[in-house]
Amino acid sequence: MASFVASRPQSFCLANVASPGSFSSAAAPTARELSQVLSGLQLARQLSHDLLERIGSFVAENVVSGPQGSVRPFTIVDDPSAWKAADWAGRESEFVLQLHPEDVTALKQTVADMEAAGRPLTALKRPADFPLPAALAARLAAMKADLLHGRGFALVRGMPVKEWSEWQCLAAYMGIGAHLGYRGPQSKDGKLVNHVKMVYPKAGAAPSAAPSTRPMREHAHNLEFGFHTDAQADVLGLLCIRQAREGGVSGWSSTLAVINQMLAEGRADLVQCLAGPGWYRDRARYQDLAPGDSPVWEMPVVSYHDGRMTVHYNAAHYRLCANRYYEIVGQLTPSQLEAISMFEEIAGRPDFKFEQRMQPGDALFLNNSAVLHARSAFKDGDSEEERRHLVRLWLAVEDEDLTRPAHLDFPRNYSTNYDHDTFVGLMHPDPDTFHVPLSCEADDV
Repeated sequence: MASFVASRPQSFCLANVASPGSFSSAAAPTARELSQVLSGLQLARQLSHDLLERIGSFVAENVVSGPQGSVRPFTIVDDPSAWKAADWAGRESEFVLQLHPEDVTALKQTVADMEAAGRPLTALKRPADFPLPAALAARLAAMKADLLHGRGFALVRGMPVKEWSEWQCLAAYMGIGAHLGYRGPQSKDGKLVNHVKMVYPKAGAAPSAAPSTRPMREHAHNLEFGFHTDAQADVLGLLCIRQAREGGVSGWSSTLAVINQMLAEGRADLVQCLAGPGWYRDRARYQDLAPGDSPVWEMPVVSYHDGRMTVHYNAAHYRLCANRYYEIVGQLTPSQLEAISMFEEIAGRPDFKFEQRMQPGDALFLNNSAVLHARSAFKDGDSEEERRHLVRLWLAVEDEDLTRPAHLDFPRNYSTNYDHDTFVGLMHPDPDTFHVPLSCEADDV
């Protein structure tokens, strides 16, 4: 951090300014003496003013920076995406895109046309693949701008999911998603959606078979799910088809606000730790590795690149890599564990964590580099209507104003400039395998 020294006239010293005690008690101060006092006080006042201006300028230049695009490393970021929960109290209309009756009618017609033509869900890649009325398309474009360059979260409300089949729900959801970004794979076998729901025994299973409470994948249990960002997406989507009988509250926090608070509380050392080496994801989870390939992919939590700060976070995956690949990556250090603890503690504070219980027909979209998300535990009911079912979508956004650090620079469309044989990254998908499973076709691994 730069240092500064306030300049002052070489001839001036406060000790040279006459003080009341320096006057003779036998005689009143002369006019000359009074003039010296007043001149000294005026000069001191001017120096104080100059010093305060210098301090203010120093703070602005070295402690606070922003917005995104002009961020300096390890400074508090002044940006619309650095918000707290209280900032959005009573402002739901600003981040909720409520579908109007005419919007719903248009969605139903486009879905019906697509179904009648026998078009597969994998065909939904671009806005032209799912035409919408100009007014709704313009609202979605404005929402996309807010996701990428504004607050970083938005919610589309009012899809008639109770009137639709699951295929129709997916068509409308992925069609809206196509207006925001290009759908990307979420697994090594090319799934383009992921069904987030409790996994129960298959029909015909033995009566003694009990529901699993902690299967291999986080999306298939009903336990609390802590703050994280997803593996590879610019924008994360979550459609609520059904909600649980109890619980299942969604929460999200600004990554920039959390880092700002860590800096404000004097823990730049922990932010530097988050931006340093030693944070890994398991590549074997997302691709079939060739002999000699590294099984881990390094992804720092905090990255400063081209004037932008991005955050990528999942503590469960850091711990998994430390345990599974100890000989390669070693254990998490005390500083890393302390950074994780402070990061999550701040994100979960009531004044940082924004919460909503999604309704059937809601579709939440989050900037995956600017917003953390979490979920409370839930309890399903006995009927299918009370069994929580969300659908996850990963969207990649081609935006010339957004440059990414190398570990987040994955293909944005998998159709141009992507060579499956040579690409190296966290994921290594084969576009020929891309598919959209219904929940009855999905697995829990």
